[in-house]
Amino acid sequence: MVASRQGLRRMSAVGEHHGPLLTLNDLPVPKGSWSVANAKRQSKMNMQLISSVVAFSLTVGYMIMENIVYLNPPPRMTNPPLDILKS
Repeated sequence: MVASRQGLRRMSAVGEHHGPLLTLNDLPVPKGSWSVANAKRQSKMNMQLISSVVAFSLTVGYMIMENIVYLNPPPRMTNPPLDILKS
């Protein structure tokens, strides 16, 4: 019997289970108000967003002030002098 089972996959979903099957009754039950927990989570995320925007702005401002990044402004758009156009 051992020789015949060596060719089987050991990771298949069908076959022996190593414990009882879990159901939705085994999941933890939430406690407390959802709106309070959500407000607390959102205040943390908003602080992270604000701090990252400030850090990014400071970094870009420093890079522009120190000429680390040159933003390549477009060329000046001027009309040619009229005396060049007449000749």
